[in-house]
Amino acid sequence: MTRSEWRSLARRVVARDRHRCYLCGRWGSGADHVQPISEGGAARDPENIRCICDNRDRADNCHDRKTELEARAGRARADAARRGAAPTD
Repeated sequence: MTRSEWRSLARRVVARDRHRCYLCGRWGSGADHVQPISEGGAARDPENIRCICDNRDRADNCHDRKTELEARAGRARADAARRGAAPTD
């Protein structure tokens, strides 16, 4: 998906969701994959994309918080794979 295609899809999703973050209900202007692509989520399916608050001026914006949690889970899976153990998500 090109950057232009993502922007167009994200604008449609944010409008569909009436600028309401799917995690906290605050005003949002970003779009986020509910199920990350790295975990099998559909990249282009509007049903897998929701509006999310992403105000970088707020320490508690949902996008940054969700991204950090996903990164931790990914690192845990990679560590478990290196050890030959099952992940403990």
